[in-house]
Order: sequence, then C-alpha cells, then structure tokens
Amino acid sequence: MESSSFCISLSTVVSFLKTPVITVSVGPRGGDQQRFYVHENLLKRHSAFFTNALKPERFKEGFERFIPMPEDDPEVFAIYAQLLYRPDLLIITRGLDRAKFEHECVALAKLYTFADKVMDETTKLTLLDTIKCLTVNRLLPIEAAQIIYDGTLEDDPARAAFVQSFLRSGKQHSLNKIRDTGHPDLFRDLAFSLIFFDVRNESDALFAHHGINLPCIHDLQIMELATTTRGSREHLVGLAKTIGYNASRMSVTTAQAQSSKKIKETGLNLFAPERGDSCRVFEDRPLSKAIKNYRVQDVVYMPKLWNMYNGKMADSGFWQVMALKGVAQRVEESHQVGYQPNGSQKRLECWSVGVQRRLSRRGRVGRRNSGTVSMGRWRKEMFEKVKNRK
Repeated sequence: MESSSFCISLSTVVSFLKTPVITVSVGPRGGDQQRFYVHENLLKRHSAFFTNALKPERFKEGFERFIPMPEDDPEVFAIYAQLLYRPDLLIITRGLDRAKFEHECVALAKLYTFADKVMDETTKLTLLDTIKCLTVNRLLPIEAAQIIYDGTLEDDPARAAFVQSFLRSGKQHSLNKIRDTGHPDLFRDLAFSLIFFDVRNESDALFAHHGINLPCIHDLQIMELATTTRGSREHLVGLAKTIGYNASRMSVTTAQAQSSKKIKETGLNLFAPERGDSCRVFEDRPLSKAIKNYRVQDVVYMPKLWNMYNGKMADSGFWQVMALKGVAQRVEESHQVGYQPNGSQKRLECWSVGVQRRLSRRGRVGRRNSGTVSMGRWRKEMFEKVKNRK
C-alpha cells in the first residue's frame, strides 16, 4: 500500500484556520442540494476559480461569502473538500477486485474533472499520479476514461495517461467498447496513438527493454497491403513509396513532396549504415534539427493514410480481421530470440504464400465495382476461420 499526497506545513494549517468559513452550496435547487463550509484561504490556496469568485469587489459571491454550484455533484465536492483538509486520506490499494477497482477509478475521474473545473492544479497532479499508479498493470475503465474526456480539454495529461494505460493493458474487445461509446476524441486518440508503419522494430524495442506488449495496433504497411491495387501482394513497400503512391489522394502538393524527399535524404545521410554513418546520432542530446525533421516526416502523413485505408476496409470485415491477424503475427515475430531487425525477409508479405495467392486471385478492397472477382462463399468461410482462430 502506498500513499500519494501533497504536504501542508503547520504554519499553513494555522493560517487558513484563522480565515473566515465560506459556504458552498452544491447540487440543483430543490434536488439533492447540500451545503459545505470550508475555510476561505484553503480554497484560495488551491483553486484559481475560488480565488476569483471570492473577490468581494468583483463578484456578489465574494461579498456574501456564498458560492452556489448547482451543476456539480455534492458527493464529489465532499471528497474534494476532505482532500483539501486531509490529503493523506488518498491511499492507493493494490489488488482490488474488478468492481472496486472500477468504482475507485470512476470516483478519481470525477474528482479530477472537478479539480480541473475549479483550476486546482495541485490536486489534479495528485489525482493524476494516483490514477497512473492504479493503472500500471490494469486498463483504466472505459467509464472513467469517458468522464475524463467529457470534462477536460484536448491536451490534458489525464487523457494521455488513459492512452498509455491502453497501450499496456488494452485488448481488442476494449477497443470495440471504446468505439461503441461514440466519443470522437476518445477513439481518435487511441487510433492515432496505435498507428505504426511496420511495427516490428518498435515492438522489438518496447518488449526487449520495457516488457511492453503492443495490443491491437494498426500497422499501415499491412493496411496498404490489404488495400493495394499494385497487382501483387508478394512484396511490401516502404513508407516513402506509400506516401508517393497516395500523394494526390492526400492532397500533397508537388512542393510538399519535394520538401519531404529532401528531408528524408538529409536524415538518411546522417545515420544510414549503408551510407557510412551510424544510428548513434539518435543518442545525441539535444537531437539535431535534421534528425527531428526526419522523424516528424515519418509520421506527419500517417493519420491521413490511416483514414484513407480504414475507409477502404470499413465495409470488409474479412480484411479487417486479416489485417489484425497480420499485426499479431508481426508482434509475435518481434518477440522471438534472434529477431533480425534488418533481415531481407522483412520485405515479404505477412500472410502465408498460399493465402496470399488466393487473396490476389480473389480480389482487393476498394475495387468492388472495377470488375474484380467476388470472393463469395470462400471469403465468408475464410473470415469465419480467421475470426475463430486463437
């Protein structure tokens, strides 16, 4: 059992106890409304909202020492006020059963969004640390994540904490549940955070050094392979060629394409072994501008590619399953002893040769009306086999 708290010195305690008591009315009128009595300096020390509201020369609430909060939950404010007086009450308990764990996380999420609303950064940081500790090996419940996303701005660190929790502990059914919530920011953050182009080397590094097993990610190289109209699925293509093939579809101008190519060439000249340099340039701190630009260039087009490929695959459950199966195989491959990050075999497709030939003969995603042969019963049978295979 660990505690997470912020310290209040004895002099601070004495100073706020000598200040007037403020009445805070929480909850709707005529409903479950409750009044709380909190020392003025304690509220002002933590909250910018209460500091401004309690200015008598500016607001009626400050003059009357009465603050109504009709849209808030009395239970949430009660816990918030307790934490102001007794931050040591915030205790992290390991090994909670599922129901208690979800209850604790939902309560923390409500507290966090309330602290965000009243602009209490100290309490927010304390609660965020607690959420991170609770979700080291467990996924933050979807209900708690939804509360955080509904009550915070786009760049709030609690959102990032949920994404990291999902990267460590999420499963496919969790992703489906998140999608079903219909929250655009929630699903978008996960989708874009889980996008890779050829996940194998990143998966190898994360697993070998940190023990992180990447679940249900999207590999753009596999999505390109599934939706390709190149005529063959026997060989993979790199990110640069993928961007080049789809430049017009992504509204990339000639000038942007030339700039992108120049940035890539400059970066490769700095570290590519075949050009006589070393990957040690990535260990330099701070990173050189050329290397930063190179890495940014790797990902700047990836959301657009994902949107394009995902749109093509949206009506084909078969291809979505095949893509997920291919990703799972890649992640498993990267965990093997003796994995070769630069082996020549990496240029080959991810499905077996027999399956690949049948896929090429039977048709491609996105060409339903271009004379492509229908997969018919064969596709349906393959879909069921892949979906049920463990």
